[in-house]
Amino acid sequence: MSLFKRTLKNAFRTVLLGWREYAGFFLALLVVQSIFWSLTFSLDTNNAVAKERVTESYSYHVVLPALTPTQTATFKNMLNGQAAIDDSFYEVEIIEGAESSEAHVMLKGRDISRSFAKFRDRCMLGSWQYEFTPLYTYQTEYVTPGVWRYAAICLAMLALCAAVLTVLYIIRMENHQFQYGIYMTCGADFRMLFRVTFWELAAIAALTFVPACLLSALIMLPVYLPGGVLFRFGWAAPFKVLGLTAATVLLSVVLPVRYMARKTPMTLITSRNNAGLVTSPRRSFHLFGKRFPRDYELAGMWRMRKYYIRLVCSAVAFASLFISGLYIADMIKTKQELAVDEFVLAYNQLPDEVVLDEEGNEIRPYYDETTADAINDDVQFMSEAIRAMDGVAYVTAQEQERADNLLGHMLLKSENVLAYGEYAVQSAGERAGYGFATNSYKYTAVDQTWIDNALASGLYTFEGDPYAVLENPNAIIVSEKILGAQRFDFKVGDTVYFASYVSGLIADNRMFTRRDQILLQQLEYFTFDYGTTGTSTGEYVVCAVITESPSDSYLTVGMHAEPFRALTALDGARDNMTVYFADGLTLAEADALSEQIVTLAEDFAWKYQRTGTFFDDMIADARKDNLITAVISCFILVVSPLVWFFSQLLYYRRREEEFYMLEAMGGFGIEIRGLHLTAGAVLSGVAFLVTLGMSYAFNFVLYMTMSRILPAFGVAQAINYNYYMPLWALALCAAVSVGCGFASCLVPYLLWKKRTEARLEKEKGGQVNGR
Repeated sequence: MSLFKRTLKNAFRTVLLGWREYAGFFLALLVVQSIFWSLTFSLDTNNAVAKERVTESYSYHVVLPALTPTQTATFKNMLNGQAAIDDSFYEVEIIEGAESSEAHVMLKGRDISRSFAKFRDRCMLGSWQYEFTPLYTYQTEYVTPGVWRYAAICLAMLALCAAVLTVLYIIRMENHQFQYGIYMTCGADFRMLFRVTFWELAAIAALTFVPACLLSALIMLPVYLPGGVLFRFGWAAPFKVLGLTAATVLLSVVLPVRYMARKTPMTLITSRNNAGLVTSPRRSFHLFGKRFPRDYELAGMWRMRKYYIRLVCSAVAFASLFISGLYIADMIKTKQELAVDEFVLAYNQLPDEVVLDEEGNEIRPYYDETTADAINDDVQFMSEAIRAMDGVAYVTAQEQERADNLLGHMLLKSENVLAYGEYAVQSAGERAGYGFATNSYKYTAVDQTWIDNALASGLYTFEGDPYAVLENPNAIIVSEKILGAQRFDFKVGDTVYFASYVSGLIADNRMFTRRDQILLQQLEYFTFDYGTTGTSTGEYVVCAVITESPSDSYLTVGMHAEPFRALTALDGARDNMTVYFADGLTLAEADALSEQIVTLAEDFAWKYQRTGTFFDDMIADARKDNLITAVISCFILVVSPLVWFFSQLLYYRRREEEFYMLEAMGGFGIEIRGLHLTAGAVLSGVAFLVTLGMSYAFNFVLYMTMSRILPAFGVAQAINYNYYMPLWALALCAAVSVGCGFASCLVPYLLWKKRTEARLEKEKGGQVNGR
């Protein structure tokens, strides 16, 4: 205990008395703890806001929708019977309508899941339709995902902040190797060095803990206040920040100290002789006709190139991460602005015919042609009526089937294929001139309503005439992008062939998961029909190309109902619809719009279900994730100038003996300044180029990850994010890199000049007093 107290006391005395030396770490830990405070404030605030929104909007946990008069009477009788037994764990309110009723159930008790189980069993609701409200699912849908998201972001920030402090400590150790060599000569080992360095940073963290809290609070106020929310934090917030800070300090100290402890003391002590000068004074630049100070400093920079490479890359990396953070914030905003799928409407009658497999299991409902046409007529009328309602963004209703599920594929010409590998393979001459095949597409039944909806919603952009598919059974509409990237190149008038599976077995028993591997096996061992399909011939012509559409992992191939039925064995009946609400509606407006949709669905005897996505999206908007991301990005940007000046001030301080020596050899003050100006000009140019290259590289990797890689694995939603570089952010980062690159060389000269003048003035004053 006495050793701990002594170490902690020495750590505080060291950092307070030598605060100039540790100024960089004070600023760095202020930034690090501000990041952790901001994340913790956002978690607690978002949970509190979500709970308020839920409790304001819902007073019941379970709803039994669309109860018929018979069901309502039965339910009332069951309630009356159970009330005589025990109704202490629930309350029920029945809202009766002209044709249907709705029951709202408020559960009581600490464990509402157990209360619901008792209620369901006693009222025999096993076969009844019921839905949970956000009041019931608040913990699982809002709190738990938020905690996991907070943990993931904190881990990422922990790694980043540890990298920041590690870089700074490596810079400090490299410039104080002589000092550490003396420590080790006196018997200091890894444990002792680690204890000293850890508690030094811990002392700085303790001194910046409260200022970081206040700074984060001031930043959180303008983030949440426009939405009428005051940020909150729970009792555990300080402990979370303390734990994250301690872990950051621990990680940032281990590697530099371990690296330093492995060196011999004499190596560290003698390194001062070589590192103090960037150019050997034994060589006269004038002897070789070299210019001083330009060539002298350039030669020195080449000698110290490893130092400059590390400096530029580490400093510019944090500036580039600022741009990537803003790009992520824009991605979050793009996702939040998407229309939300709030209603699913489905045809309410079972089909007259069911397709069965060899074992007698139902494959898919199948309607006869008359019923399918009637369903599509309902869709046309209802979609037009719903689209006309205020607050509806668009309506989708489509019948689709993937080609790989049907063991089919499409033959293409070489000029139509941009990406091989997983999306297209070479075919073995099934049709002359069609050298490639793909199964990465979906057959889509198209009629006038589908095209009208696609054009009215703005989700699709066409080249050509999409309505031509309604008149010509051999015309198709085809898209070109998979997961937002153009993989194929179609033009109006291009032709393709569709393959229908006939027979065949896979001879190779190896299991394949990639589409190209599966398709190659099928081409080798299966028999396909490329001939006529229904009323159409085997060759199809592209009448329209979808240039922009919702991101998907498969192409869309739209076609007339006749070839669709022939190629897929499906009826083409679009027996379900999805209604998307526009962004920016209030909850009251959404509820009023829902009533209109429910009334229309009941008039047509269609089933309906409200997904609750609108409420989830409203909660997501209140979280301000995009603004929090932007705030964290700004904190990261502060690290870049910190690295520049912390490193360069120590580096040039170490070179001061060299400058005095050059003065003694006849160097003028303007020439010493030229050394700094030369280095500043070179660093500025290099930093500018590295900033451009690194920023574009980081954003491209981020774009590929979010728009293609994660959606391909089903981890993230496939959204058409635009790949772009925010020019104002790039200009800001370039200005920071160029300005810091130059200023970090010039400021040390000004400080050296000031100290030199003060020293000369002091010496002059001493001589006068001596006389």
